[in-house]
Amino acid sequence: MATIKQIAELAGVSRGTVDRVLNNRGSVNANTAARVREIAEKLNYKPNKAGLMLAAQKKNLKIGVILFPDSNPFFSEVLEGVNAKAKELSAYNFTVLIRQVPFDETEQFNTMEALLAEGINGLVIAPFNSLYIAAEIDRLTEMNIPVITVNTDILSRRIAYVGSNYRLSGQTAAGLVSLMTFGEIHWPEGPVDYIVHAACPTASRFFAEHPVETADAIVLGTRRVLELARAKGSSGVVYASSMEAYGDGNERPGLEPLLDESRVGYVDPMRVRSCYPEGKRMAEQYCCAYASEYVLMLLMLRHFRRARCTAQ
Repeated sequence: MATIKQIAELAGVSRGTVDRVLNNRGSVNANTAARVREIAEKLNYKPNKAGLMLAAQKKNLKIGVILFPDSNPFFSEVLEGVNAKAKELSAYNFTVLIRQVPFDETEQFNTMEALLAEGINGLVIAPFNSLYIAAEIDRLTEMNIPVITVNTDILSRRIAYVGSNYRLSGQTAAGLVSLMTFGEIHWPEGPVDYIVHAACPTASRFFAEHPVETADAIVLGTRRVLELARAKGSSGVVYASSMEAYGDGNERPGLEPLLDESRVGYVDPMRVRSCYPEGKRMAEQYCCAYASEYVLMLLMLRHFRRARCTAQ
């Protein structure tokens, strides 16, 4: 079986250099790294598992995993994968602390704090899309605790994201629809009794990287739906807004006084990410305007709260 010493001799470098290349540690000249990897592949080099286990057992590492409840079949499969890997890592004296929490910002934040108190060395998380969760991920990173996001990504200093590329998925779906309709997409014929409008970007990273597209999707998309409802004589429209429409004071219960349905908090219009909450507020204004001017029945949902607009 090939050894690091043999690879080092053939590559003309030290064993330390080979170790850094094979374990992706430190900085090594690109050409040197490529030569080391090529030699390792030709020799069919395999790490010494016994040595790895012995080294890992001395560290007693803990990995925290935060997922949403497995009442969603998707997370059941994710959990199966986590449990399978946890069983494999147990031989290396790795402890995997799995926590399943409701889809709630405060619950997830408190769970992150609890895992930190238990001494985790790394975190895998399906993040709630929130500035406070992003800030906590950044804080863990500053403490040299690496964080990996799964299923949903969030604009933060996480080291990696494991999940689908939803933007590319949407482009692919739209392309397939275009092929099936020969490039022509039409509204359904005949009356449309009710419309439920829930289409909107939801990834915090997307808000920051594509603020124009985010605002357009929310505001212009909502107006187009309302125009369709008006043209079709719909009996009602349900619009899925967001709790972020409340602004500061409601994102993190307990930090500031809670707002009720008749009040909203502050949103900084000069902050790029505000394209999302400001867009939601403008979409809600469109809903109220259409309800008043065109006598449309509108029901707006801010997650689990709702505000109802009817013509006065």
